[in-house]
Amino acid sequence: MSEVMRYDLDAGDDESRACMMPIDGGDYVEAIDFDRVSAEREALQQRLNAADR
Repeated sequence: MSEVMRYDLDAGDDESRACMMPIDGGDYVEAIDFDRVSAEREALQQRLNAADR
């Protein structure tokens, strides 16, 4: 598994020009990373369920 890049909103002085800034422990991730990690978790859960049988 690779690290997921986390982001936080940087509104600065002008909220109409807010952007996402990479930051450790940020509250947001990119959709592609979320989908990948969700798929990895699902695959691992299926392996655990199969091993329990």
